[in-house]
Amino acid sequence: AAPDGYTLLLGSGSEVSIARLTNPKIRYDGQRDLAPVALVGTQPLVLVGSNSLSARTMDEVLALARANPGKLNYGTAGVGTPQHLMGELINLDAKVKLFHVPYKGAAPIINDLLGKQLDLAVVTLSGAQAHVKSGGMRAIALSEKRRATAMPQVPTVSETRGLESVDMGVWSGLLAPAKTPPEVVDLLNREIGQVLRQPDVQARLTEAGYRIVGGSPASFAEFISAETDKYRRIVQAAGIQAE
Repeated sequence: AAPDGYTLLLGSGSEVSIARLTNPKIRYDGQRDLAPVALVGTQPLVLVGSNSLSARTMDEVLALARANPGKLNYGTAGVGTPQHLMGELINLDAKVKLFHVPYKGAAPIINDLLGKQLDLAVVTLSGAQAHVKSGGMRAIALSEKRRATAMPQVPTVSETRGLESVDMGVWSGLLAPAKTPPEVVDLLNREIGQVLRQPDVQARLTEAGYRIVGGSPASFAEFISAETDKYRRIVQAAGIQAE
């Protein structure tokens, strides 16, 4: 696309960073080939459990996993997704072995969890909210260090001993082609900032489980760099490769 500010990407960690870390055939570099414009917000992932699972807390899940290595399973939207990386981060930091079951998208995960064919799943907060509220599944822990406004009663993974450093979610932000003039990027950033301050926009994003961030293009670039380093550690330690 022409770097003129008229074609933007509403991107996330999956395509900007993780894809290249897990698949050497990816020809673009999200940090080199894209210009960060504005970070819209972040949303925690949530570890949810089937109602048939005896474990109801993070400590109980870990105890069950240690007593049954490799037998407790968790579903995600696919290999190399943020959900998969979150599951492997729990495995690495807690020194357990939860068995990964990759799906093609979130809908079949929810169906199998509701049908008690899965033990656990890592899904987005927005994807889990309705089913947790209806009692169809149990929310065990959130992936970000702060509790979510949309589900304040659910503890975070980092509240569990041994997992204090876990802080990972999914994010959404606008990016442009790398050679977009700085003055165009700054103009877009200011306009997006005004939109994010509109009460109706804030209400809809908060209701969906997002924490609105905003900020400058430079702060968004720093955020992407830190997130990429976090993803790289997990991918390398767990040996994750895209299928």
